Amino acid sequence: MSNILVVCTANQCRSPLAAAMLRRALEQRDRSHTVLSGGIIEGGEPSPEELVEVGRLHRIDLSERRSRQLTTELLAGADLVLCMTRLHVRDVAVMHPASWPVAFTLLEYRRRAEELGAAAGELALAERVAMAHEGRTARALLAGDASEDIRDPMGRGFEAFVELGETLATETEAVAALL
Repeated sequence: MSNILVVCTANQCRSPLAAAMLRRALEQRDRSHTVLSGGIIEGGEPSPEELVEVGRLHRIDLSERRSRQLTTELLAGADLVLCMTRLHVRDVAVMHPASWPVAFTLLEYRRRAEELGAAAGELALAERVAMAHEGRTARALLAGDASEDIRDPMGRGFEAFVELGETLATETEAVAALL
């Protein structure tokens, strides 16, 4: 069984919803991966009501959930780290340098895994992740391109939370199919 860690800033919106959706998509495919989430900043906070409502729309209960701060132990135990933005990938790589080869944005991992093709589906997750990492440079994390980032909905109104739910539903289904 492999461990997948989903990361965002506060672990209140994007990463808990993505982790729950990915966990469900993997279970529906009878894939046995553990999916956890964490945030860069201090944990212990509830998810905002807007996210809880979007979770309900997707049949996910986040009402009792509390955020968890990312630790080096969580990172050390992860076979794949899926971050919401390149800045999160950079934070992960700084916090635990050994995580750099397994840390991607969710959208980057989907793109790279799709580029590997169907034959990669026969490989163990560790081998697929290593192949997806080939050719990446840490310098790319400094670039201004945010095209593979998933924006934080906080402060942008309920529609931003709905959009987040739709985006994560699509992307986690696609990633689950590639795992």
